[in-house]
Amino acid sequence: MKNPNLIPKPFAQNGQKDAIPANHKSDLPSQKATWDTGFPQITMMPVTAGGLPPSGRDFNGILNQISDNIVYLSQGGKFKYSQEYADSTGGYPKGAILQSDDETREFQSLVDNNKINFNKESSEKVNAAWKQVNTTQLLDELNKKLNRSDVVQSVGNSKAQVMSQNAVTDALNTKQDKGDYATNSALNQVNDNANSRVPAGRKVNGKDLSSDITLSAGDVNAYTRQETDNRTNTRLEKAKNGADIPDKPGFMGNLGFTGSLHTPGYVVIPLNNRKLVIQWGAVSIPIAGSIKVSYPLSVGRGLAQFVSSMDTNPTNNYRVSIADSTNNTITLTSTNTHNITGVMWLAIGEVV
Repeated sequence: MKNPNLIPKPFAQNGQKDAIPANHKSDLPSQKATWDTGFPQITMMPVTAGGLPPSGRDFNGILNQISDNIVYLSQGGKFKYSQEYADSTGGYPKGAILQSDDETREFQSLVDNNKINFNKESSEKVNAAWKQVNTTQLLDELNKKLNRSDVVQSVGNSKAQVMSQNAVTDALNTKQDKGDYATNSALNQVNDNANSRVPAGRKVNGKDLSSDITLSAGDVNAYTRQETDNRTNTRLEKAKNGADIPDKPGFMGNLGFTGSLHTPGYVVIPLNNRKLVIQWGAVSIPIAGSIKVSYPLSVGRGLAQFVSSMDTNPTNNYRVSIADSTNNTITLTSTNTHNITGVMWLAIGEVV
């Protein structure tokens, strides 16, 4: 097939021409041509009926843009990826072939509405949307491949040819398996004799094997039976559940249980990595007065306090309350007209 009469340059390359808008808009001149509607209806009406002639600059603009693409292809050009074009058209269709920006590769679209720029996106995205179908290094890549004629069916000394899988399998089947000496009884006997012998110079823990040897526990860094019994007998029995602990108070202290069973007194109970403390005491409060009591232990978050008189006679009508409290103290107050003795207080919280 012969070439057609090739266009040497775009139409009206040096003439007067206007850019043709992609879509018609109401603010354009009424006779303006656009790519989506072409020339409007008013350019197809007689002048006597109010028609307007189409613009010669529009004709030049249209033919210039069309012929510009034709001249580009006539000169051997190939279209490259255009993000602006992809956005304006909704993306390249499946099957479209474009050239890379460095003009060394060509990619074919695998999907419709393709907006993945194979020049910039990650290989993962590119491989899902495009397939490379050509490269300027095509011959170099093909030269790296093995010719079918270089796959031979026999062994040899060539460094440029390879044996086929079938030929390799056939050649290996003619060999005896490694370690299989069943067909050579004399060789089997020699092998058995060698395997049943120990080298004459072999020693065990520094002792010659020329005669029987006796190894002690110390020879192999092991405990004697007596040492093992002694170590076992000093361990606690699991079945006694701690009853055989010799120093129970010390053991409880190691676990974090501490306290003082006096007045004032306290008890500390470990809870995971925190410690709960319960503290108590008894005081006397003067007439219509107050008294501040210091805790045996400082108390942190979760502080709760309680106060009560030890006198249960309802006619006395003792009025005692907590006036103030801190992490270290509690202040008790009374509005009675006489002294109050034996006022009990209780505080619960976390050890600081």
